[in-house]
Amino acid sequence: MSADEFICPKCIEIAEKKRESAYGKVSEDEYFVMLGRAEESQNNDTLQEKYQIGVDIDGEFYVSYSCHCSICDFKFDYKYSQKLLVDK
Repeated sequence: MSADEFICPKCIEIAEKKRESAYGKVSEDEYFVMLGRAEESQNNDTLQEKYQIGVDIDGEFYVSYSCHCSICDFKFDYKYSQKLLVDK
């Protein structure tokens, strides 16, 4: 499965740092423009997620999750598996 419905956490962090560093250093108009751009970018769905959950034929439970941002190249991967059936 996959989804393109989420905002990238790194993009949000970058926008917040830019706003913080600009506060008091740029004109009021420039600052409000910067706030508007940050709000606009947070309304864009830039984080694509792919995930899979299931049990295979050998009784192995698995979870696979990955995501990446189309703007800042943020990436995250997670995989987990565990044998559900114990051989006797």
